[in-house]
Amino acid sequence: MFTQVLVALVLSLALPSGSVAQQNPNQPAAPAKELTRSQFVELQAKAEAGDAKAQLELGKAYANGDGVSQDDAVATKWIRMAAEGGNADAQYALGTMYRNGDCVAQDKAEALKWYRKAARQNHADAMYSLGTAYYNGDGVDIDDAAAYAWFTLAKQAGSEGAVEALKRADAELKPIVILRGWKEIAKIYEKGDVLQQDQAEAARWWWKAAEEGDDEAQAALAIRSIAGLGVPLDLYQAEYWCNEVRKQHSENRACDCMNALGQAYEFGLGAKKDQVKARLWYQQAAARGNVAAMKALARMYAAGEGGAVDRPAAFLLYLRLAQKKDADAPHSLVILRKAMNEKEWKDVARELKAMNIDSQKLDASLQRAGNQ
Repeated sequence: MFTQVLVALVLSLALPSGSVAQQNPNQPAAPAKELTRSQFVELQAKAEAGDAKAQLELGKAYANGDGVSQDDAVATKWIRMAAEGGNADAQYALGTMYRNGDCVAQDKAEALKWYRKAARQNHADAMYSLGTAYYNGDGVDIDDAAAYAWFTLAKQAGSEGAVEALKRADAELKPIVILRGWKEIAKIYEKGDVLQQDQAEAARWWWKAAEEGDDEAQAALAIRSIAGLGVPLDLYQAEYWCNEVRKQHSENRACDCMNALGQAYEFGLGAKKDQVKARLWYQQAAARGNVAAMKALARMYAAGEGGAVDRPAAFLLYLRLAQKKDADAPHSLVILRKAMNEKEWKDVARELKAMNIDSQKLDASLQRAGNQ
């Protein structure tokens, strides 16, 4: 019966989110005082004036028949109004109504929407309910890592149920799943689309996963150390994490770190400009096919930044970029060919032969393009 479920639900909302009633077990609970007529009239006036807390209290009064005839439909109306007005307890209550199909058509996706709204306000029970949804596949696909993440967040917010859920999860789940749960928490705080964005918290959970050897987390910390995002800006720390990623042969993530370090040293982001270091990091990323690093390195070779001028090396990089359909590379090839002396072009021609490219045809094509 909806009335019984709703009464139990709304009575629990009398406590602040995440709190626990402290009561002497040998002392019986004091009976709840019913609203007087004047109290009810005052509560209704506040609710009708748009007070979300009063709307929730009025919904509870109708649910319990407290000072007024019990009415499920009116109770639901006021609870919905309070939820739409931003009251976290009401949002949690409405989510539970949709989850169970109490007085509304059951809609587990709609339940999750309201749980997320309440969770954004640090509502511990809503976070715990999100964890159970992912654990059981209620309205979402089963996702043990996401469940672990939400149980952890719920525990932090004060949910007693989450404490027991985490104990079971720690015993049942593989370490790799728990590690994914930590990364899920990092992403939740990083994105800020469910919980309030908190880059320091995101970094804390990335760090926890990185110390366990996760390459995604290590790459995230490298980039964050370059940008000073949630952690102190520290290029030496960034280099450390970048090298840890490289040890795991995670090429794409390593490339992103290396290119970012090249940019940081080239433009003096967080440290004094160091063209030599920039060139070295770009070289490592370019060797692994990172397009941004290839373009930066070609530019540095052509201009002699961070080392000697090396137009043949720049030309070959731009040629690789042209093969990757880079829009700017053909124009750069034309400019470089004009700047090269005979010896430099011979060096390029030897490399082109090894690549099965006709240097004479390419040269003629570049000459025509330069004359247009």
